[in-house]
Order: sequence, then structure tokens, then C-alpha cells
Amino acid sequence: MELLKKHIHRNQVCCRSTMQFTLDDDFNVPDSKPDLASVITARGAVYIQEERMNGSRYFVKGVLRYRILYTCEGGEQPFEVLEGELPFDEGIHMDEECDRDGISVYGVLEDLSANMIHSRKYSVKGLVRLNLTGNRLVEEEGAVQVQGDTSVQARYEDVSLSTVAVSKKESYRYRDSILLSSGKPEIERLLYSCLELRNAEFRMMADAFVMKGEMNLFVIYQGENDGMRQAIPYEQELAFSANIAISGITEEMIPNIRWKLGDYSVTVQPDNDNEMRVLEMEAPIDFNVVAYEEQEMEMLRDLYSTNRHLEPVCKESICEKVLVKNYGKMRASGRLKVPEGVPRMMRDLHTTGEVKLDMVTVEDGGLLAEGAVDVCLYYQTGDDARPISVLTGQLPFREKLNVPGMTAEDPSRYMCEIYPSVDQIATVLLDAEAAEVKVVITLDTMVTEQRKECFLTAVEEREFTEEELSSRPGVTCYYVKKGDRLWDIGKAYGVPLEQIRRYYDGPLQDPMAVGSRLLLVRAPFVKA
Repeated sequence: MELLKKHIHRNQVCCRSTMQFTLDDDFNVPDSKPDLASVITARGAVYIQEERMNGSRYFVKGVLRYRILYTCEGGEQPFEVLEGELPFDEGIHMDEECDRDGISVYGVLEDLSANMIHSRKYSVKGLVRLNLTGNRLVEEEGAVQVQGDTSVQARYEDVSLSTVAVSKKESYRYRDSILLSSGKPEIERLLYSCLELRNAEFRMMADAFVMKGEMNLFVIYQGENDGMRQAIPYEQELAFSANIAISGITEEMIPNIRWKLGDYSVTVQPDNDNEMRVLEMEAPIDFNVVAYEEQEMEMLRDLYSTNRHLEPVCKESICEKVLVKNYGKMRASGRLKVPEGVPRMMRDLHTTGEVKLDMVTVEDGGLLAEGAVDVCLYYQTGDDARPISVLTGQLPFREKLNVPGMTAEDPSRYMCEIYPSVDQIATVLLDAEAAEVKVVITLDTMVTEQRKECFLTAVEEREFTEEELSSRPGVTCYYVKKGDRLWDIGKAYGVPLEQIRRYYDGPLQDPMAVGSRLLLVRAPFVKA
């Protein structure tokens, strides 16, 4: 007798950890920069530079890079930018079963503030959260067929699983350029830039995947307009498409792709007429790619023989089944009001938003996602001393994501990942003091159910004793009781299933009709 086995790969989450910490410091304004009059806005992002394991602690080294737009005190220049970074090196306790190679770290900037201390000094304070997940690719094996012995009766069962076919990290370097429109003045100096990737979508191919979206660039630069040096805003959106090669991917696989736009750069270059009118963009995009393959398998669940004792050996495992993979769309909207003492709005220039999830709750029929969109609105004012200003606010949202079959009875059964991003954002000025902002949010959602499966891995065999052989009746008349199944009766009496069917005229189906009479004729004993 031979067991044919199938190898099954699954993704095991062996540990999770989260830590939150504050970074703050004071900085001097560089001598090359004009005096600071007021802070307009501060933007930042967290970048991981190094990861290392030391005993039971996992150390993460990185920086919080910030960019501050501020108004200048006196002089011809209305704006200037301060750039810098706050380093960190944090150790997080991890469980012993965590595999160093399987740990992924995601840094989130929860909050950032910049304040003026005096005209030559400022402070920066950031709240950072590090999310660590330890994954291990586990290989299981289970019997799918028994061969080589006609005396063996086998019971099979259809099993639907989602197995991990590809798990890999990859990176892509984005490069593109924009030529200023003819109505815009030449660039004397770039003051401020903001690059965002929106409306990202993925399509699987053979040994690759395609990412499509829109790159949105917003800059403020110094240029001469009507004989006067001014701060000039400029915004443009470019279609984005990238083909990322990853061996082993197929079109039929279910992707779970996480991406992050890295530390970008925007530089000014001359055009064909040697005028500084070209904006060149460069940014890394990091990907964490997991691709699932749906498998419908017929697994061997039980077996017995008419010639000897067979005792199945099973191993219990936790396997995954993808319940939902979709790109849900939802909307958030609200009004922003200009506070007292801040210049009024004349024209909106650019609006950016960052989605932050506060809570995800498992409910019957789906997930409840709650959070807010941090909105930053750049607008033109009528104040010559501060011609551009920024208005910030939060747009809360609460959305139910449908997941068929999900129940709140045991939330630990589900692994839920929601990757939120801004799809579209639009602003309408209601008057000089209020604006309405509407945001379309994409919730890239992956939900897997953790299912217990018992894989038959081996069989222990033992020959019948002489006493067992002599005590077995040749024919048994059996009356079906409540809950009886054909397999259980055949195994209990050591009778082949086809033998039971041969001596029964009615339909044999599980569960069997109570009171049905079965004639159980023992098969001839043939020593193996």
C-alpha cells in the first residue's frame, strides 16, 4: 500500500507587534535661509533604513523626514522651505518563534507639528507608529490517494484552500518629467514640492504584475511675473503604469500587494530653449507581494482494510481560505473653515489627503471600518505678505465592508488587512472662509479565514490475530439507527462498501433511513 501525498504551502502569521513613540527636537534655521515669520504647513514621512535582530528584540533604524513651508520675515522672498530629519533606533520585543527573514515593518506617521520658537529657531514633533508582522511560509503534506491494495477502502473529501504561491519583496524606481505650460513663468527656484500616487490598481500577468494609477505633482516655485518676483503654484497629474517582473505569478492568482512611495525628489532642468521649465521626478516604490492560489483538492480522510488493522495518522494544521479580495470605494466629505487671524481664501490651489484607519471591527456579514481623512488645502489669499496659505482638517468616515459568511462569534478566525488610500479628492470654495472637500477612498481589503484541517500523513498497520479472525461473523443483519452513515457501518464491521450496496435494493445515502435493514457479508480474508 502506498500513500500519494500533496505538498501545501500556507502563510503562517507567527507574531505581531506594535509600538508608538514620539520624536521631537529643536533646530536652527540655516544661515542661508531667511528669517522665519510663521509656519504655514509641515509634511513628513517615516522611512525604514535598517532592521536587525538581537536576541529577542528586533531593532528598527530609520528617520522621520520633514518638509516645512514657512513665510519669511521681510525681504523680497515670501516663502522658504526647511527640510530635515529626526532619526530613531527602536527595539521591539518579539516572540521566539518569529523568523527574522519573515518580519515586515511598516512605519506610520500618526501626527506631525512644527512651531516657531523665534525667527532663527523652530521645533518639530512627530508621533510615529511601527507595525511589525512576522510571517512564516509553512509547508504541509497530506495524502490524496491510496494505491497498491484492493482490500483497502478509502474515504475522500473535497477541500477548498488558498495556498501561498509567491511571497516576495520588490522595488521599482519611478522617473518622469513635466514641461511647464507656456502660460507659466520660468522657474528661478523651487520652493516646495509634493508628489502623491493615487488610484492605484493591480493586474496579474504571467511572471509579472502591472500597477496603474496617477501621479499628482504640486509645486510652489519662485518666478518673475509681470516684472515682480512671486511665489507661483503649479499642479499637474500624470498617468502612471509600471510592469514589475516576479517569477511564478499567473493571471489566475489572487494578489495581496502592499506598496509605499519612498523618499522622492523633484528637480528643475532646462528645456530645449535652455529655459528652466522642466520638472524631473524620481521616487522609489517598495512592494510586498503575496499571491494566493485557489486549490480544490480531494484529500484522503479515512481508510480501513478487510485484511488487517489500519490506523490513520493525522496532523492538524491551520490553513487559509481567501473570503474577500476587493477594492472597495467609499466617500467622505466635510467643510473646512478658516480660523481667526488667518488670511481668507481667494482660490484653491491643491488639496491632499491621507487616510488613517482608527478601528476595524468584525461583525456578522462583514467588517466595520472607522477612521478619518487628514486633509490639507493649499489656497491663494489676498494678502501680499502671505499670498499662499494652508487649511487643515479631518473628515471622519464609518463604512461597512461586506464579507459573505463572516460572523462576529469568533473574530480570531479571520485575518483582515485593509490598505486605505485616496482615490480622488475635490474642493469647492463656498465663500472666503469655508470650503467643502469631497474624498473618494479606496479600501484595498483582503480577508482570509483560518480553518482547521486534519491531513492524513501516515498509516499504522497491524495484522489481525487468530482470535479476531475467528470471532468475526460471516453475515450480519444490521438495522440502521439514527445518525448512521454508510462509511461508519462498513468500517465498524470490516465490510467493503460495494458489498453493502450489492445486497441492498433501496437508495443508499447519508444519513441513512432509520430502520433500514442491511445485509453485511464479510469479504473473504486474503492474507497480505
